[in-house]
Amino acid sequence: MEMKNQIEACETSLLAAFGNKDLDIIDELIHDNALFVYPNGLPVTKEVVLENYRSGNSAFSTITPGDQIIHFF
Repeated sequence: MEMKNQIEACETSLLAAFGNKDLDIIDELIHDNALFVYPNGLPVTKEVVLENYRSGNSAFSTITPGDQIIHFF
């Protein structure tokens, strides 16, 4: 249960960092090899996400968390 709480806390911190455009926290919490898929289906890397924030072309104005389902293997 403790690991699940840690994951949820990191997710909360990441969503707050996206909302606050805190690039240091975003950079810290996202793995270098992470791949995102935008709502339009475009896949982007962590570096593209960070560059969008740096340039002011952020793809996320607000992020609403969905249901979290966490499984451990």
